[in-house]
Amino acid sequence: MTQLRSGALSKESENKLKRGEALSQLLMQYKNRPVSVVEQIVSLIALSKGVLDTLSPAQIRKFRQDILPFATKTVPETLKEVEVTKKLSDASKEKIVDCLKKYFESVTVT
Repeated sequence: MTQLRSGALSKESENKLKRGEALSQLLMQYKNRPVSVVEQIVSLIALSKGVLDTLSPAQIRKFRQDILPFATKTVPETLKEVEVTKKLSDASKEKIVDCLKKYFESVTVT
């Protein structure tokens, strides 16, 4: 990938590669630990908002480890609603986006 970055890739192409790298980290399944639907939703919202684009793979792994416990403390009723109804309303999505903002404001991602 270093060769590609030093070559003739446009900024747009480089951003797409970075987004793909973040997506790969999010989709990776840990052995004997299935990813819940709610965790997938929170992670994919983060990806769609671009907040993971600047993070390294190690930082994304830390995010995956930390975000569900953080969201469970911050917006438990929203997560429960999504889990029970199997639907993501606009209001729930906004609450999750706000939760993500709080996470990145309060946590140093290393």
